[in-house]
Amino acid sequence: MSQNKENKKHKDSQPVPAAQNTIEPSNDAEGIPASLQEFVDVMPDEKKKDFLNALVSIERSSSFAGPLPHPDLYGGYEKVLPGSANRILAMAEKQLDCDAEVRKMEQKTNSEIVKGVNSAQKRGQYMGFAVVIFVAVLAAFMIQVKP
Repeated sequence: MSQNKENKKHKDSQPVPAAQNTIEPSNDAEGIPASLQEFVDVMPDEKKKDFLNALVSIERSSSFAGPLPHPDLYGGYEKVLPGSANRILAMAEKQLDCDAEVRKMEQKTNSEIVKGVNSAQKRGQYMGFAVVIFVAVLAAFMIQVKP
């Protein structure tokens, strides 16, 4: 209760730091914010415990990504269908092999594309050079043939 009295003193003079305003589950009314203290004080004793337990809620969520099920669930598959854990592991291994093969094919394809682009650029430069030479030769011929 001493913390709540401090909260009331601080309420009038300055803001209460967040650390003093936290709610922790307990069997008595300690640790609740000063704004709820008056409400809890007038409650019947049998309702206080339920109220304080309802005041604190914890939410837990988790996520798992990968070719295998979450380790907590993996054993459940084996219990439901014996041998399924090995089948799931074999399936994951096949998937990893397939993914590696696809990556190799993509790298090979990308390499061929780069080679093709480089070849086209070189061919374009050679053709441009040939056109410039042809125009220069034609201009030189036109200059000598004046009528």
